[in-house]
Amino acid sequence: MKTKTANTQACASTQSRSKHIIIAALIYLVLTLTAVCAFASPPPVSMTVPVAYDTIDDAAKTGMVVIRGLEGSQHVEFGGSVVKCLGTKGYMFSMPVTTGQEAAVFWETKAPNAFGKCEVVARFHSHPKSEYDDYFSPLDLRMAHAEKVPVYLLVVRSETMKVYRPGVSKRTPLKVSGVLMSVSRGEKL
Repeated sequence: MKTKTANTQACASTQSRSKHIIIAALIYLVLTLTAVCAFASPPPVSMTVPVAYDTIDDAAKTGMVVIRGLEGSQHVEFGGSVVKCLGTKGYMFSMPVTTGQEAAVFWETKAPNAFGKCEVVARFHSHPKSEYDDYFSPLDLRMAHAEKVPVYLLVVRSETMKVYRPGVSKRTPLKVSGVLMSVSRGEKL
């Protein structure tokens, strides 16, 4: 009888692990499809605001303050960029935009022609209230490393502002529905 009970428990444990793996795979699939669908149509354009700030941090913080006041920021992600334009002093931020999604935002940054050639030197975005809103997601980390720029985060629920700097900020493992993901808490500003 003990063997049958042990086998039943082992089977239940295997079923539970399988269930978690399936749930995690579905979450990953939804996030991937969200990203693919966001790129299927042209991303919204985020126009640069013609006010210069002394530091990248200052420009990103101002952009995140703007997000706080935007309708819907409690429910969907907003994002913008910090740019450095040739021939200008300081850094400018672009107006935050949204694609209306809870777990991702994609955008294209444009600066007025009067500023000449501009380069994106940082990205900022928000996370609406969720179980993992306090973490930089795997997508956030991928963007930071691919573009080699810091990524800033406004956690809307707590109004906390953070930054993840590629090569400097620590990553941490986080188990989501049984799947281990690489995320980061970044550093508070």
